[in-house]
Amino acid sequence: MEVGLLTEVKPLPWEQARKYASHIRDHGINQFLSIYNKTRDREKDCLLWGDEIEYMVITYDDEAKNVKLSLRALDILNELQKEEEEASKKGEKVDTSWQPEFSAYMIEGVRLT
Repeated sequence: MEVGLLTEVKPLPWEQARKYASHIRDHGINQFLSIYNKTRDREKDCLLWGDEIEYMVITYDDEAKNVKLSLRALDILNELQKEEEEASKKGEKVDTSWQPEFSAYMIEGVRLT
């Protein structure tokens, strides 16, 4: 199996993507339930080299009592990568790598050591 970094692309316009929505929803739910049922009893797993965590960037509105996706992932990603670069220049150990993920509200973190 070959793994590579995700490249930045633009999503399909809604009118084109709409025809896939039902398929994606159904299969996404089935995949989630399958993984959940296989792993629901796991506790205190340690991340290993190459393990990925995908983060969704959200905002909370306490007043309205809701949560929304935030499209600030690129801003946050730039800051995280800047901190990685500065630490590396100082000779500090960098244990993580931050990468773009699927959309403007997601970031991927990868353990390097």
